[in-house]
Formats: sequence, structure tokens, C-alpha cells
Amino acid sequence: MRSHGARLALWTALSLLQTGLGEQVRCNFTLTESRVSNRSVSLQWRTLASPCNFSLTYSSDTSRVAWCHPVRIDNTTYGCNPKDLQAGTIYNFRIVSLTGEEKTVVLQTDPLPPARFEVSKEKTTSTSLHVWWTPSSGKVTWYEVQLLDDNQKTQGAQIQERTARNEYTFLNLTAGNKYNIAITAISGDKRSFTIYTNGSTVPSPVKDVGISAETNSLLISWSRGPGNLERYHLMLMDKGILVHSNTVDKSTTSYAFHGLTPGHLYNVTIVTEAAGLQNYRWKPARTTPMEVSNLKVTNDGTMTSLKAKWQRPSGNVDFYNLTLSHQGTVKESRILAPHITETQFKNLTPGRLYQVTISCVSGELSAHKTAVGRTVPEKVGNLEANSNGSMRSLVVSWSPPAGDWEQYRILLLNDSLVLLNITVGKEETHYVIDEVELIPGRQYEVEVTVESGNLKNSKRCHGRTVPMAVLQLRVKHANETSLSIMWQAPAAEWEKYIISLDDRDLLIIHKSLPRDAKEFTFTDLVPGRKYKAAVTSISGDLKNSSSTKGRTVPAQVTGLRVANQGTTSSLFTNWTHAPGDREFYQVLLIHENVVIKNESVSSETSRYSFHSLKSGSLYSVVVTTVSGGISSRQVVVEGRTVPSSVSGVTVNNSGRNDYLSISWLPAPGDVDNYVVTLSHDSRVVQSLVIAKSVSECSFSSLTPGRLYNVTITTRSGKYENHSFGQERTVPDKVQGVSISNSARSDYLKVSWVHATGDFDHYEVTIKNKNNFIQTKTIPKSENECVFVKLVPGRLYSVTVSTKSGQYEASEQGNGRTIPEAVKDLTLRNRSTEDLQVTWTRADGDVDQYEIQLLFNDMKVFPSFHLVNTATEYRFTSLTPGRQYKILVLTVSGDVQQSAFIEGFTVPSVVKNIRVSPNGATDSLTVNWTPGGGDVDSYTVSAFRQSQTVESQTIPKHVSEHTFHRLEAGEQYQILIASVSGSLKNQIEVFGRTVPASVQGIMADNAYSSHSLIVSWQKAVGVVERYDILLLSENGILLSNISEAATTKQHKFEDLIPGKKYKIQILTVSGGLFSKEAQTEGRTVPAAVTNLRITENSTGHLSFSWTPSKGEFKGYNIFLYNPDGTLQERAQIDPTVQSFSFQNLLQGRMYKMVIVTCSEELSNESLMFGRTVPASVSNLKGSNRNMTDSLWFSWSPASGDFDFYELILYNPNGTKKENWKDKNLTEWRFHGLIPGRKYTLCVVTHSGDLSNKVLGESRTAPSPPSLMSFADVANTSLAITWKGPPDWTDYDDFELQWFPRDAITVFNPYNNRKSEGRIVYGLRPGRSYQFSVKTVSGDSWKTYSKPVFGSVRTSMICFATLGSRMMGEGSMC
Repeated sequence: MRSHGARLALWTALSLLQTGLGEQVRCNFTLTESRVSNRSVSLQWRTLASPCNFSLTYSSDTSRVAWCHPVRIDNTTYGCNPKDLQAGTIYNFRIVSLTGEEKTVVLQTDPLPPARFEVSKEKTTSTSLHVWWTPSSGKVTWYEVQLLDDNQKTQGAQIQERTARNEYTFLNLTAGNKYNIAITAISGDKRSFTIYTNGSTVPSPVKDVGISAETNSLLISWSRGPGNLERYHLMLMDKGILVHSNTVDKSTTSYAFHGLTPGHLYNVTIVTEAAGLQNYRWKPARTTPMEVSNLKVTNDGTMTSLKAKWQRPSGNVDFYNLTLSHQGTVKESRILAPHITETQFKNLTPGRLYQVTISCVSGELSAHKTAVGRTVPEKVGNLEANSNGSMRSLVVSWSPPAGDWEQYRILLLNDSLVLLNITVGKEETHYVIDEVELIPGRQYEVEVTVESGNLKNSKRCHGRTVPMAVLQLRVKHANETSLSIMWQAPAAEWEKYIISLDDRDLLIIHKSLPRDAKEFTFTDLVPGRKYKAAVTSISGDLKNSSSTKGRTVPAQVTGLRVANQGTTSSLFTNWTHAPGDREFYQVLLIHENVVIKNESVSSETSRYSFHSLKSGSLYSVVVTTVSGGISSRQVVVEGRTVPSSVSGVTVNNSGRNDYLSISWLPAPGDVDNYVVTLSHDSRVVQSLVIAKSVSECSFSSLTPGRLYNVTITTRSGKYENHSFGQERTVPDKVQGVSISNSARSDYLKVSWVHATGDFDHYEVTIKNKNNFIQTKTIPKSENECVFVKLVPGRLYSVTVSTKSGQYEASEQGNGRTIPEAVKDLTLRNRSTEDLQVTWTRADGDVDQYEIQLLFNDMKVFPSFHLVNTATEYRFTSLTPGRQYKILVLTVSGDVQQSAFIEGFTVPSVVKNIRVSPNGATDSLTVNWTPGGGDVDSYTVSAFRQSQTVESQTIPKHVSEHTFHRLEAGEQYQILIASVSGSLKNQIEVFGRTVPASVQGIMADNAYSSHSLIVSWQKAVGVVERYDILLLSENGILLSNISEAATTKQHKFEDLIPGKKYKIQILTVSGGLFSKEAQTEGRTVPAAVTNLRITENSTGHLSFSWTPSKGEFKGYNIFLYNPDGTLQERAQIDPTVQSFSFQNLLQGRMYKMVIVTCSEELSNESLMFGRTVPASVSNLKGSNRNMTDSLWFSWSPASGDFDFYELILYNPNGTKKENWKDKNLTEWRFHGLIPGRKYTLCVVTHSGDLSNKVLGESRTAPSPPSLMSFADVANTSLAITWKGPPDWTDYDDFELQWFPRDAITVFNPYNNRKSEGRIVYGLRPGRSYQFSVKTVSGDSWKTYSKPVFGSVRTSMICFATLGSRMMGEGSMC
């Protein structure tokens, strides 16, 4: 293949040959026309001179170079029309003349919309629509998809082009709504034409479905789901079979199904319909089952079983759930099949009242019926009647029966005579019969009956009283080994006595005495022991006893001894136990004939101690044995305590080295005298005897520093006690203390002359101003010591002490170390005119510092003297940049040390700095004035968030610099440094570029009457906030709001509905404002409020409302039928507040929509209103000669209605029956009372409105029966019959006869309901047929079927029944 360049050269050569030109002529041309479609381009151009030949090539980024052969249109005009181009593509068109002139034209073809654009129905939900489309032919940058609701845009999106199938889902839509969807293909800045499709969201299902069940009906309620809907369709299914179906209006939220089977499971489905789509929600529902009937519970005379019987209910029952309970607690539960009608409960508690509950269970529902039954109670057990030692009473005891009971009944019988009849509570298990005077020793019969409800059970036993015992039994006399008792005989009969003596429950004597005995003595007994003596009266097989208790006298102790065991305040006593029984010992302590202690100790104790006694005193101890409150003879012995030692012993040397004084506190208690002994190294030095009234003494001529022992002895009788003390004399002190520092800064040497006398060692203490530093202990053989590591320059005080025990004698001297110089001398801070020097203080003590400033070894200022705590000094008023020498001297006493350092001052900074953006968003200019002093150059730097943006070195004669390529709205830190040698001095300032304006500002009302949402794209650069200005259409400022930099939209609230506004946005950064960005928007006009129905009838509806707020032009009013068709429309002035629709259909639910219009926007309010339904017409009633039925018929009501309600009322106004149905024109009522007048009210229902009409009718009365004739004469007779039952209604009877002779009928009872009449004026011997009908009603009567009877008058003349009744004579 040839290349493009070769083909172009060949084409050019051929053109030259065809034209025959010999030389080139320049062809200048201009492009005159370019037209673009989606698949082709049309280009035209014009030459400026003679005709020329041209070539045209074109290409795109996805296609190779192609040619188009130009066509000569006229002498100077040429054109070319490339076709089959790719839609939405940018092409480069190159037009070249033969002389080399060329022009390039860039054109883009129009994009094409997608070939298929559809709604995916299988992905449609209640709140979303899913659209998809095939890729457009050619190039597409993105697709713009819009969702339209009533031709208003509600949502939009831009979708990037994909190679495969494209799709998008619109979310948050209104359920059951119909939408239009538009799509436009966009390529670059070109847009295709828009194509449309439509779709509807699925209506929302109902929610909160509730079911209220009865035995033969189900009431279904629900809440409307969100979104639009047109109607509901309700279906009741039974195992897949449709039982009932009905369609109701969308305003309905409940519906009732009637005539259902009790306990049956149904399926309720509520279908929501809107926009041709359906959604549903279903729920199982079950009617309530019926309860059983004739439930009975019996015990059949048993104590542990109950039987339950019942009759099966109508309807469906899955099973019976039987529970046997007692006081709310379930004892047994059973599940029985529905065909079972009886069951028995066993192993029950006797006498218990049980509750039997039968639940008829159908699914999850149940109906309950309850009955009660009681088992027979059980007899008591272990019934006994005992006297329990009583002569006048019996104690009846028993064990409770098993089961439940309410009370016991107790009968006491003497043979057949009832002596006592009483009831006691169920908690009792015994009863004492003492209210009846019983005879001692007699046998009685006792009956105990258990009662539970109306049921009882009894048991009997026998019991006997006991005889009387002896009286006033007592102890007559007792000693250590014997007891004598005596008594009086009882006032009754007995046979003998049994005498007994018990020793601790052990019978030791048992003897029979004659009945005349009255006393007895027991011998050979144990001392101090308690005995029980009993005398028993014997009478038959019963006996009664009296007893008394007595005790022998206890024995005394032996071997009593008392000792002090060396103590000063205690005595210790012990003894040998007394023989026999004893409870405790009584121990007495007597001092000077006064009992000071009286103690009782255990009988097992043979010793005792007395404490807290007076030292050295004589005491008496008395011990007595006690048993049962009886004391033995006393035993007495004496004892003495040891005297006390003295206390508070004080030995004092009084600061002297040859003297000691001793003092003490007198010893408590009894003392004879004191002995004081002074000793050293176990050798007595001196000894003194001191009277007991003296408490001090002294010793002199002792050795200095010596330790002495002191002993003080207390004497009382043969006993003594000791106290001890110890003390030493004061030692002697050293002489001639000398201190030397040997010319060192941390060293001192101390020396002295030895002390005389006894001492332990030397202690040398060094101090500084009374602050302890160090102490050294020196052996007494040495007389010097050295202190090192002392503080330089410090004055010390040295003390040399002679130590003997705790005493010392001291001598003192003073000495000072050499001071040191300062350390760490540093130039800490420097400025243009200041130098600050710092140092660390010199070690040790310093009196003051002297500081000097030198320049070229010459003093600049006089010397400065500083306190010893100073660590810095600042020199001021110096020359910037100059080198100085600083000298610091340390002074301590008359000695000093020096240190020095050198340093430079800082060069001065620039002045009058000014930073300005000059209105630019990307640059800052900074200028300044030079400072004083010398400077080599300037360094200018810009920082952004601590990061260097730019840094430049500027010659010292330049004072301005501009930073470029900065970010809009950003704050920058500018540093300008003055450089002089190696030192710099800089100053910082801040500057900020002007912030950029926002982009893409838009205002949207979001279909709101009171708000506008303004949105924008973030401004480039740094933004601190946005100031949003709301202005009226005339530019008046209404609101100024600030939003954070991250915000991209703001909502203005509380705006005037329907009003147009202007909105401006300013970008703010650091107090600078951008150029404003502006847009406009209008709020949706407000809908009317308080829309309500003011009047409705069968043919018209009147509405009123509160006018819309804000700005609007007028109202459009629409009235829609239930199927959505328009019934009527009107356009009215904005001042109108009510409107009426005439000639409407009765009972129809209309939707009234009032639309508020403002320019291109509108808003609406709607409400539903229903006309009053028409009543039925031609309502008629008939009994058709039936006594228990009435037939009513009518013509249907015109218009719309939901159903008829038929209410039949009794004559007294109470409701007899109530029926509801729709497609009816007649109804028959059954089971009525014969002859009764009923009123039927036919109510036409349409929604919550109704209309009614009344009609009356009466059933035929019941016919009479049993007609008979009496007193039949030739011209008269009596007729009787039996009237209808009393529970029927009737007012009279009608009597007819044949032949129709002129006769007289007489009612002799003056009561129209009387069941008989007398007939006069008959013809003798004639046969008559009579009939009687029951009459019900007065003005409007109904008649029963007749009852017939035939009779023939007599030919015999006799006194007629009527003449006898009237008192008249006979007739012939």
C-alpha cells in the first residue's frame, strides 16, 4: 500500500497535468460554511482569485485518514460532504490547495441517543425504577438521565459510557406513581436529542394488618402504606378456594367477613392496586371456636376421683385441652380428641374443690368453659381421748386427714347423751374438753367429723379421767445425811400410798405405805444433794402423784492455805474439796474486819487468787461450801502481801563532776523503812538507812565522769522489795583547740590538749552557721583530726567534746576554706544592642560577683558588683555586630577568682513591611525599609503550613520581592532575614491570596413552598467559609448566612411561597472575599389549607378553604370520579375561598384537587368528599299469611353505595335483627312473633354516610283452636274457643257465619280477647257454619287462618242461655 504522503503527491501531480498550468498560482481561500449532523459534515469555502484545485482529508483519534473529493459549486465556491462518520466524534478536516495553502477545521459530529431505552419491570420496586439502555452508536462521554413526575424533574444523574449494557436505578420514589424517564447522550459539549420512556413503581403493600376474630366473623384492619394507590381488593380463601371477594375504596382501612364457620382457618389477602400494578400482603386468620355446653363435674362418692362430662360444640375443633386446677395451680392437663365427651381424673386429694376447664382449641385460638367439683373428705387418723393427768378434762387428739377440709366437728357422748357439740378450725389437731364438768375416773366417747363443703366423714374413740393426788406435800426437816417429808390426805378415795425418793432421775427408795400414813424420813443420804420425794395415790388402774424437792446440808472444806507468791498486790489460796454435792464455793477476803471481796467460784475449783490488794497488808480468807442455796460451816485463814518497791527514782549529778543526789516517790502500801546503797563495779561505795517519811538523799566527793549504781530497798515485816537507778558524774573538757586550712579549698585540721578524769572518747563536730556538717569520733588516746571535701570559701565552726556516757564537755574554734571561680560562663541571649551572659554559680560560699565589659581590653563601662545569687547579667546600649569581652570575678572574703568569654551583637531587622495580593489569587508582593546598622544581604522566604514554598537572597540595595504560582485563598508566612556575617536577624509577616469564586451555583426549591436549596461546587484553593446572600428580585438583602468550607449546599427556610429570589455566594478566606457568584430561584406556591367539606347532599358538594400564603396568580379546581376521570374543572380568582359542585351522583366518593399557580410552578391540596347516598324506594312489607315471617321488597337506591343495612325493630323500639348485604331488593325475616307489628329500617351505606327509609308490616296472628258450642237453643247459642298462646300478639277475634242471617253477636266479658261469644237471632232448626279468626291490630289489621265449626239450632222451646243471663223469661 502506498502511504498517505505518496497518494497526496500523486493526486497533486495529476491535477497539475489536467489543468495544464505551467507555473504555480497562489490560491488563497476562506471557509464560508460548516454544518454538522450525527453521521455527516458539510463544508464550503471560497477562493479570493481564480479557480483552484483542492484536496480535503479528515481523520479522528479512532480512525485513519480519509479523503473527500471537493465539488466546485460555482466559480469561486467549493464544497465537500464527508458521510458515514462516527457520531459524537471530533474530526480534523484539512483543506489543501495545489499552491500549498491549507486550512485545518476541527468539528465534532452530533452524538446519537441509545437505540433501546427501557424500564426493567422485574427490578421495579415500590421505591425504585431500574432503567437500562444499549450503548449509543459512536462516541458518548456520558448519559444524562432524568426522572420526570408530571413533567417536573425530580431526579437526575450523569452516567459514564460503558461498552456493555448501561443501567441506572432511581431510588426514594413514591410507591404506586407513574413517571417519565428521559435520556440524552452527551459527547464533549454536544448533546443528542432526548428520548423518553415511562414506568410505574409498584404500590406499597398495606401494613399493620390486624385481625379481630369472632366465632362467625373476621374483622380485618390495616394501615395504608406510603405512596399512591387506587383501591383495595380483599380475598378470603379456604384451602385455596375463594370464599369471599370484595373491592373497597382506598380510604377504607377495615372490612368484616360474616357467616363464617367457628374455629376455621382462613387466608386473608389484601391486594393494593395502583398504576396498573399490584402488591399484596396476606395473613392467616382463624375464627374463634365455640365453647362446650352442659359441662358437669361429679365425684360418684369417691375420695380420689372426679368425672367430667360435656356436649360437643358446633364448628371446627382440633382438640380439647382439659386442665384440672386447684386455687389457680394446674394439677393435671390433658389433650383429648374432639369426639370424646367425658373423662375421669384419678389420684386426687380427698375433700378438695377442683376446677375443670375445657378449652376448645382450633389453631392458636381457644374457647374456655369452666365447672367445679369436690372429692369426699377423708377421716382423721390416730384419734385418741386422754386425760393427760387432769381430773376434770379430756384432751382429744388426732392426726389430720389427707387432702382438703374446712373444719372439724367434735361430739362428746356419755353413753347416748350428747354432752358437747362444737366445731374447730382445720389447723387444730387436738381439743381440750374442759367446759363440761367431768367426773374423775369416768369413761367417755368422742366423735370427730371431717367437713369439706357439704361433704363429711366421721370417726370415734373412748377416754377416762384420773383420780386425785395427796395435798400439801412438803419437807419437814433436813441435815447433812437425812430428809423428812409430810402431807395431807386427798378429798377422795384411794387404796394406798407409794412413797419414792429420786436421786438425779435414779429411784433409790420405793416403798408402799398404808392409807393412814402422813409423814416419812429418808436417811443415809449424800451431803448437799438435791432429792425428789413423791407420794402416789392408787385407785384402780389409775394413779395420781404429788412430789416435792429437798436438799441435805453441804459439808465444809479442809486444808485451807494462803500465800503471796512474792507479789505485792495478790494473795493465793487453795483447799481440799468438801465431800458430797456442792454447787459452788463462797470465798470472802477480809481486811481490818471489813469484807472487801465476796466471790463465788465453781464447785470444781480448789484454789483462788485475790489481786489489786494493798502491798504489805494482812488479810483474812473465809471459804464456805454452797449447794442449792444452803451454806456449810465456814473455814478461816490469814495471809500478807509483799511490800511495794519505790518508783520515780531520780539520780542527778546537777552538772557537777563530783556529786550525785537521789530522790524517789514513796512506795504505796505499808512500809517499815528504806535502805539506799551506792556502788561501782559491784563494790559498795556508801549505804544509808532512811525513814519511811523521807524520800531523798545525796553523795559527794565522787570521781568525774564515773558511772555509779543506786539501790533503794523497801522493808515491811519479813518481806522487802527493791528499786534501782544508775548515773555518772560530768566529765572534764579539753584545752587549747587549734584550726588550720593549710591553704586548701576543701581541707581543715583540728588539734587540742587532753582532758582529765574518766571519759569514753572525743567527738569533733564541724558546722557552718549552726548547720551540722560532719561529726568524727576520736579515741581518747588521740588529740587531732582532719576534715576534707569541704565547701570552698565557707567559714566553719569546730567543737571538740569529751564524752562520758550521755554527758559531755565541749570547747569551740573557727576556720575558713579558700573560694572558687564561676563555671559554664555562656552568652545566653544576644540582640542588636544587648548581650546577656549567664553562668553557673561557683562551688562553695561566695560573698559577691564583680563583672566587667571590655572592648580591645579596655573597659566599656565601670565594673558591676552583683549579689552572690546572681547567675546572669545583660549589657545594653551596645553597637550592633560588635565583638566584646566579658570578665566575671568571684569574691569570697578577701579572695577572688576570674572567668571570661567573647561574643558579637546581632544585626538589626528590616522595617515597614507590607504584603499585598494586589487583587490576584495566585501571587503576593512584599516590600520593606532597611533597619539600622550594617547588613550584607537579605533572605526572603515564603512558607505554607511550615513548608518552604520559595526562598530568595536579595542584594542589600533591593527592598521588594513578588512570589508567584501561589494557591488561592491561602495564608503564607513571609520571613525577611538581615544577614551580617554568620548572624541573621529576621522578622515574619503573613499574607493571603484572594480566594477563588465557587462554580456551578444552582438554586432548587425541591418542590418546597418555604425553602430554596442552593448548591455549588467547591472553590479552588483554601476556603474558610462561604457567605451566602439571599436577595429579593429587586436586589434587597434578606439574609446573610455563613457556611463551613466543607459545605456544598444551603437551605433557606421560612421563605414566601411562590416568590422569586436572587442568591449570591462569596468565598471567604482570612477576611478576604472573592468575586460573587449569583443564581436565581423561585419557591413553589403554597397549597391552600383547611380544605374541608362545608355541605353535602345527594346531588352536590360544597368545599371551603383558607387561601394560600405567599404570591400566586389563581386557582385551578378539578373534581375527579373514583376511576380517575375528570368530572368537572374550574379556574377561579385568588380571592375566592369556597366552591360548589352540582348535579353529582348520589353516594359517590369524589376527589377534589385545588391547584395554586405561580408562574411555571404549582402546588395542590386535595381531599375526598362523598355525596349522601340515595335511599331505597317503594319499600313494602307483606306477611303472606305467615305467622312467623315477613317479606319486605324495595326498588334499589340510585347512585353509588357500599351495602344495605336491614334493621328490624320490635314495637318497643329494641333491635330484633340486623343484616348487611348489597345486591338485594327483598328480604325475608324468620322466627318472628305471630301478630306482632315490626318496623324495618333500610339504611343505604356509602363510606361513612348513610340514608334510610322506614317501613312497617305485621305478621299474621296465630289462629284459634278447639271451637265448641254450648247452650244451643232454637234461636241462640254460645260459642267458645281456645285463643292463641300468651306470648303472641293479638287484639280481637272476628266471628263469621253462614248462612248470613241478621243475627246479634254479644261479648258478655267486655274484653275483646275473651274466648267466647253469645249469638242471638238464629232461626230454629237451621244448620249454621261458624268461623273464628284472630285479629291483630286496630286500624291496620291482620287476620289468622279461620277455625270452623258447624251446629244446628234446636226446635224445642226453652229458656235460652241469654235469657237466664239477662234475667228475662222464656221464649218459644
